[in-house]
This record gives sequence, structure tokens and C-alpha cells, in this order.
Amino acid sequence: MNKTWICAFPTNDGIHLVNNHFGEAEYFDLYRIGKEEVTFLKRIENQSPEEKGHGDPNKARNITQILKKENVQVMLSLKFGGNIFRMLSQFSCARVHDHVINSMALKVQQQIDRIESNWEMGEHRRMIQFEED
Repeated sequence: MNKTWICAFPTNDGIHLVNNHFGEAEYFDLYRIGKEEVTFLKRIENQSPEEKGHGDPNKARNITQILKKENVQVMLSLKFGGNIFRMLSQFSCARVHDHVINSMALKVQQQIDRIESNWEMGEHRRMIQFEED
């Protein structure tokens, strides 16, 4: 069976990842990624409120609700903020290095076994670091 994962990429323009924390993006572009598939699914608007302070738990809760409604399992971003530890209990999270979403989607495909291993750790997940080629 070819397991696929629904992955969220934070973006303002649909081409590049935001150069800010995941939750600061205007949109999340969702892709289904597996060993044999990289498919754009849809763009959803980030409707979470502004943080009241760094690592605001309400911001984490709102983003979690937005992403869980779309069955997202993986969050990918150049940067994560103080809520990353809350997010790791719900998602497999990876810090990436390339600003171009399409390039990073292909990198996820190449590293899909790491995503799956991390997911299986449940509440003990750790941040995945994607190294530059």
C-alpha cells in the first residue's frame, strides 16, 4: 500500500513559503504526498487570530482546528514559533530550507519514510530537519 500524507505549506503567494513562523502565513497550501504522488489539493485561508504574545496557546488551538478539519498530518515551514511543542503532539513537523513550495514537496516525497517514522512516535514526535542538498 502506498501511504500518502496531507501536508500543509505556509504561503502568501502560492509559490514560496513564508519567511516567518508557520502560523503567520495568509494561506496554507495542502498537498497529498506519497512515494508515488505529489498532488496539490487546495489552498485554505489562515483565519487564526493574531497572537496575544509569543507562543499564544489560543493561536495553536486555532491553527490545529483549521488543519485538522482538512485532515492535515504534516506541517512544513522555514520557521516555527513557540507553539511548536504543542503542534508536535498533533502533527509531524519539519523545518525545511528551500523557499519554493514545489521543490520542498518533492523533497518531502524523497523523505516520506522519515515523515512516517516521526508520525508513528505519537506524542513523542520530534522536529524533522531537512538538510540542504
